[in-house]
Amino acid sequence: MSIKLFGIIFIILGIIMTILTISNKKSYNSKKFKNLKVKRQVYKKNNLNLVEGIFFTILGLIIYFDIFSPTIILVILILFLLIALKLSIKITKGKN
Repeated sequence: MSIKLFGIIFIILGIIMTILTISNKKSYNSKKFKNLKVKRQVYKKNNLNLVEGIFFTILGLIIYFDIFSPTIILVILILFLLIALKLSIKITKGKN
């Protein structure tokens, strides 16, 4: 029962992240950036957040419906977090 609750939490978290990222994209589309480099960094960060939201939703569905074993889910989660960390470090290096 607690595993299904964990899956529901991931689904809700993923949906909230996706909705917030889409609303941020709409607000940034109306905003005019003076620097093209800043605009690219904002769009990269928004795309990363959108992918994270979709991933958490899919991971929540996998956990909720118990498709894979918990160890495979943990490996998938760790791999995704490492990829997200690498991309966010690459984005922050681009700021300097």
